[in-house]
Amino acid sequence: LFNFDAAPFLTKYTGDMRDDQTPDGRFTDIAPHTHLSGTTICVGSPGWADAGVFLPWQVYVNTGDKRLLAEQFTAAKRWVDVIHASNPDLLWRNNRGMDWGDWLSAGTPTPKELGSTAFFAHSADLLSRMAQALGRKEEAERYRALFQGIRQAFVKHYVSPAGIIGSLPSGNDNDFGDTQGSYALALKFGLLDEPLRSLAAKRMDELVIKNGHHPTTGFWSSIELLLALSNNGYNADAAEMVNQRTEPSWGYMAGYNTTMWESFNATTQNLSLNHWTHSAVSEWLWRNVAGLNPDEQHPGYQSFTIHPRPTGEVTWCKASYDSIRGEIVSDWKCDGNKFTLTVTIPANTTATVYLPAKDVQSVTENGNPAEEVEGVKFLRQENDRVVLRVGSGNYLFVSKPK
Repeated sequence: LFNFDAAPFLTKYTGDMRDDQTPDGRFTDIAPHTHLSGTTICVGSPGWADAGVFLPWQVYVNTGDKRLLAEQFTAAKRWVDVIHASNPDLLWRNNRGMDWGDWLSAGTPTPKELGSTAFFAHSADLLSRMAQALGRKEEAERYRALFQGIRQAFVKHYVSPAGIIGSLPSGNDNDFGDTQGSYALALKFGLLDEPLRSLAAKRMDELVIKNGHHPTTGFWSSIELLLALSNNGYNADAAEMVNQRTEPSWGYMAGYNTTMWESFNATTQNLSLNHWTHSAVSEWLWRNVAGLNPDEQHPGYQSFTIHPRPTGEVTWCKASYDSIRGEIVSDWKCDGNKFTLTVTIPANTTATVYLPAKDVQSVTENGNPAEEVEGVKFLRQENDRVVLRVGSGNYLFVSKPK
């Protein structure tokens, strides 16, 4: 039973993030930076400082409010430009601040250069989207070209024709990679085209299975790993990973009846038992169990997706989210060959709803053929899913998965 009132992506701000940016354009790793004022400690680290780009974009996608984008665009642009100036070959090798890397990984971490370059690409990508949303066409094109250039450099230096992702920047085998986190970042940030994307996803899943469905990831790539698995056809393995109870796992932490920890073995390392990083597992729950996903093309929940994914571990879910446009409800149950989904779509919004079903003829809404119901439109069949466009209102769908 989930309630999304405290969804982590809806961070609210007091003040301006530019207060936590150095004169040369680097964001700080920790904000506010007051207790470290006048120092270069915790400044400009890949994945940490990039929050100066990520967070304004996430707030915009979930609220549709462009004011924060407009306020933070110049600061975000300066950050991407300072990385680019230090790394004209588009591999983030220089000027990496504290260089935390895939901090406190449960196993072999993502190589720092490889992971840093992935974050550089992601920030350039989001900056281009910010510019597009603000009507700044020339800058949108400029940073889209930068993103594509970083993607190409990433593939050239770190990805084999077989889809194996690794790095040998120093000739040291310990830097190679082929880790869960390397694949998670590349896939989650859209750095690979087909056929490399499918090959890399398969290899990532193999590494997860090889490690007994336990993560080897850290701060950079834990939630990214789960999302990359589900987004690339391996949701069952993501669910099995979330359901683990032995160390290292989210379930192992939960067994101590505490908040989520700084690391997967924090109790033996004298580390924090209250750290947001691994609490981000909740994002996987609401995206893939409740199935609720915002649509950046129609921000502020003008349109959104409800795509629940039943697994052996989860056969029902009741979730609600108080979006800026009203309450959204996704309440589903899978009982044998019967899938039931009750949804609430707020006024003046639409949802794309995915139902496990062999065909649209096996889907009903309140006892009537779904494709004949006002407000419901059949869009397509995607493998074992029927995809519907649904207008505002309350609906009761029943489908037969097989």
